[in-house]
Amino acid sequence: MSFVALLIFLVSWLLVPLAVYRIFRRQKPRLAWAALGIACLLALVQTGYWLNEISGKSRLRHYREIREFLEDEGVQASVFRGLDRDGSLNMLALMAEGLAAYSARYPRQRDEVTALMRDLVQLATTGDRQSLIRKKQDWKDEGAALAQLNLILGWYKYQSGRDDYRRLNLEISRQLISSIATSPYKHMRSIPFDDGFWPSDNAAALLSVALYDHNHQTRLIGRIASDWQRYVDTEIKDVATGVPCAQASRDNRCREAPKGSQTAAMIACASYLNPEWAGDHWTRSKYFFKHSFLTLGATYREFMPRTPVPELHVKGSGADDVAFLAGLRAAAFTGDQLSYFQFRHALLFERLNMGSGRHFTERAKIAREANRMVCTAFMFSAEAGKVPL
Repeated sequence: MSFVALLIFLVSWLLVPLAVYRIFRRQKPRLAWAALGIACLLALVQTGYWLNEISGKSRLRHYREIREFLEDEGVQASVFRGLDRDGSLNMLALMAEGLAAYSARYPRQRDEVTALMRDLVQLATTGDRQSLIRKKQDWKDEGAALAQLNLILGWYKYQSGRDDYRRLNLEISRQLISSIATSPYKHMRSIPFDDGFWPSDNAAALLSVALYDHNHQTRLIGRIASDWQRYVDTEIKDVATGVPCAQASRDNRCREAPKGSQTAAMIACASYLNPEWAGDHWTRSKYFFKHSFLTLGATYREFMPRTPVPELHVKGSGADDVAFLAGLRAAAFTGDQLSYFQFRHALLFERLNMGSGRHFTERAKIAREANRMVCTAFMFSAEAGKVPL
């Protein structure tokens, strides 16, 4: 939390009690002094929260949770039982990004973080994730999973400096950039059996290729990122809001209305490629997805107000939790300190569990540990901040 954000919070929180003190200090001194006491207490609490945040205690706690996960096979088994392959890769990619940023922030931890990253890559390339690597004939339809795996490989190279996975990293990068470049829609195909394309997946794919270029001083990405951004801005925006649609297709340029989780994920990845472009989209998205009460706290929603909720959406499934966490990360990566700490304040009063435990089903029980670790990965990535490239 920046000091400027702290001042904004203090002014907004203390305005009313200080006004009460000034108005009633002569007519009702007891009320005035009570208001002044409340103002002092609020200032003390907010300053304490600010000091706790800048000390990095929450970031360190999440780092330890991730370290325990990467070092304990029992914890890994429990978490992976509640995630499918793509969910596992997404979580691991968030962890890898957070670890790389954490190491840059705390250079003394570099050796330990590098060892953890080695374990993380092993997890990403074994188990049910291994079949993705072997079946190269299916890569043209597996853009979303390949993008997350490529990010993991890229962050590992960035952190360790080792070329253990360079060949695989290069093959995936070429596949991703070729799929986007040759498409008339400037978007790759994300998943099998669906002709739709998601801007958030493509932003992750482009970031992974840009990361390969950064690590190896190549220029695979060329002008593809700017072509993709232009297509997003001109072809697949929601007409009413100007926010990119969550999903598009050949036949329907806005097959799925904008969603908070998808928009924020796209913005976070794009902030590495073009910070100004990402910042503009973040400013626009906040108008529709962010809901705040003054500056006391804020949430980032999955669906815009007055937008019909899809029939397939299960209430309490955790979609709003994912959007909230994705918004926290996007705010951190675009430098929006005020929104970031409004979201952090909201976390003081709301427990996020991605929907687990809200339904008394075996699936919810299985997913509980997985959801907790996904939350940790999201928050750690946001707290560690963007990796300096």
